[in-house]
Amino acid sequence: NGREKEYFTGLTDILRVYIDRRFEINAVEMTSSQIIDTLKKNEETRVVNEQLSMILEIADIVKFANVRPLADDNEMAYQRAVNFVEATKPVEKQDKDGDKPAIRKEGKQ
Repeated sequence: NGREKEYFTGLTDILRVYIDRRFEINAVEMTSSQIIDTLKKNEETRVVNEQLSMILEIADIVKFANVRPLADDNEMAYQRAVNFVEATKPVEKQDKDGDKPAIRKEGKQ
């Protein structure tokens, strides 16, 4: 609807904050290429770095070159962002037996 610049700014801002908090990398203050270069060195992000690169590349073109992306580009960028977060989110630790603690129900006697 002509708001692609806002869309990509919002999407990349969310990703930058996530990267900042998750990997303790000051992504909010970095350029797109600095973020990619920094994450290439991280074992956890190496596999999905290409997805993030594509998002940031399209976002930069939309934001700075005033190019309108295709509708599919918007959806692909969103899906790649979700994939990046899913692939890099921390894994919850379980107890030593690998199970969550059981909840015991008390019955009438």
